[in-house]
Amino acid sequence: MEERYRNHIKAGWQEHMIRLDTGINMAYCECGEKSDETKDVLLIHGVTDGCVSWSQIAPLLAEKGLHCYVVEYRGNGMTDKPDMEGGYTAEIIAEDMLSFMKKLGIERINAVGHSFGSLITQALTSKAPEKIITATMIDTAASCEKNAVLTEVIEGYGKYFKDAESEKSNMPEDFIRDWADTSNDDEDFRTATYLHVRDMPAVSWKNLMNGLIKFDGKAYLENMKCPAMVIWGTEDEIFTGEDQEEVKKYLNSPDVRYVNIEGASHNGFWDSLQMAETYAGYIYDFITDNNGR
Repeated sequence: MEERYRNHIKAGWQEHMIRLDTGINMAYCECGEKSDETKDVLLIHGVTDGCVSWSQIAPLLAEKGLHCYVVEYRGNGMTDKPDMEGGYTAEIIAEDMLSFMKKLGIERINAVGHSFGSLITQALTSKAPEKIITATMIDTAASCEKNAVLTEVIEGYGKYFKDAESEKSNMPEDFIRDWADTSNDDEDFRTATYLHVRDMPAVSWKNLMNGLIKFDGKAYLENMKCPAMVIWGTEDEIFTGEDQEEVKKYLNSPDVRYVNIEGASHNGFWDSLQMAETYAGYIYDFITDNNGR
């Protein structure tokens, strides 16, 4: 069932599976020429986005000379979806990322995370600061505990995924279409995005949402040692302008870059191919500025 969304991904990347020391079988994709670690990039997607969310921007980064590892973390796509008390927190997924790096012999990497992926990136910079060269956080937050959108999903729709044994979440079709909606005009991209979300089982929704809403990264931001970039779409309705002010209050990286993308949504880099190109430019410039071109 879950393989169907991949039939619509036209990224031209290599697909892999890897067994992590954390007990998870994780899917990941790879693109771009391998050179040195300063050009290695770990792309960490949003809560229910899977690898499809990076399928337009990753090839653009590869064309610029970066080597991309596009992970699909637990609960998403082809990766394992165990039921866990407390859900999949950013800290648990960060341990998966560190195991992934260890398995592939990656000593250091540039982390780029979107939404929940940006929170996982924060956790990574705390758990293993020596392994993160730069941290790019797209549509991020310092905390999710009082987030209005996430609270609405859990309290308003949690009944549809409370049974973790259910093969599907049985989330209402109108919710699924609204959640997966994108202004991107590429039909394959739109279809892949929709199918990935539609086919997520109840165990994924339950564990991802319950883990996400627990996040508190204030200490991670305060103690961040690597160069950091925060990219925010001005039309983001999930992590709002107030969230961005809170991030600025706590982020204490020695080298910080803030970029606001006018008119971009929470999923700005997949609003359109043009937006993907814009975000790719900022990411590439930030990574190369901090590593030498």
